[in-house]
Amino acid sequence: MKKNRPVDYHQHYESVLTTERDLVKVKASDFLHNFSDLIIKYSSQIEEQLRNKTKSEVSNQ
Repeated sequence: MKKNRPVDYHQHYESVLTTERDLVKVKASDFLHNFSDLIIKYSSQIEEQLRNKTKSEVSNQ
């Protein structure tokens, strides 16, 4: 993930892009990129939590 992100995303994207429609698309793309980075970063913990949840549900039945 990038370390030097601008503090005000709206101002940054507005200076780079020309239309509001493009701004929405870029923000959505940025969100998906960051979200996927987090999923990759924490995939082992997510997998462990899902396994524990599945085991507890099976043992409760």
